[in-house]
Amino acid sequence: MNIETLSWFPQLVGGDEARFFREHWRKRTLFTPGAVPELRGWYDVARFIEDYGRVGYHDATLLIGLDEQHRRVMLRPNQNVVGEALGQGMSVVLQALQLPEQAIDATPQWRFFLNLYDALCAYLLPGFPSRAPAGGPVAALDIFCTTAETSIGGHYDTGDVFYFVLDGEKEWTVELVPDPAEGHRLTATGTNYTLDRSALKEHINITVTPGDCLYVPPYTYHRVQSHGRSLAVSCGLPTYTEVTLLRTALSRIQQERMIFEPLPSYPRTEGDLFERAEREVKQRAGAVLDLLATR
Repeated sequence: MNIETLSWFPQLVGGDEARFFREHWRKRTLFTPGAVPELRGWYDVARFIEDYGRVGYHDATLLIGLDEQHRRVMLRPNQNVVGEALGQGMSVVLQALQLPEQAIDATPQWRFFLNLYDALCAYLLPGFPSRAPAGGPVAALDIFCTTAETSIGGHYDTGDVFYFVLDGEKEWTVELVPDPAEGHRLTATGTNYTLDRSALKEHINITVTPGDCLYVPPYTYHRVQSHGRSLAVSCGLPTYTEVTLLRTALSRIQQERMIFEPLPSYPRTEGDLFERAEREVKQRAGAVLDLLATR
């Protein structure tokens, strides 16, 4: 399947791209049944587990489930415990953006969705980086695999999500419109991902099956449940604020220019040394601001 020109995009949003940007982009959830029929029967749980075991890379994996107190549990496996985790009713989540290139290239289906993610970012976020460093917005291409009854718990994601099911089905409880105030509150307190939360506003239940596409705006409550074997892919695009955009740009400048030399500093009692240090600090900071302006 070829997505170089992103010719699929009108399909993903129900055939009316102008309406999508007018009524749904960053505003309202959109479910498009049968948007991508090419995905039906294209990849399944058995082949994913086989590919995962063959690649043997676990540093990009999360195991997600709920405990008896409805707390969300997220673990990094320190060895190949995927089969055991699946049997215990956990979701195995492969974070594909964290995989090395050789692991992606080893599996055409993983490469396809990475190309789709990059194409969506290039089309929908022109001028913005598709991957951000630590402290920047969340960017994610996650492959979810389950073999039993399980849920990842109710929460709010910070980016735009395009969601596809490849095998089985996923039951979504999702609010119709974003709730940035609640999402920001939970993120600021560090509690967004700790509990299985319930919807607070008007919501709907949707069963997503192979070939469907679900778009969810940033900071929209959702809870996803599996009733058995399922495989799904979530493209989580980064959404920037003024601060995270500048932070990302500064991080790239630091790496590209190797800006690691400490700024000078002297006590005020050192007179000329103190004044020269102040001038150098302003000059060097101004030079970085000039670099930011060119970006």
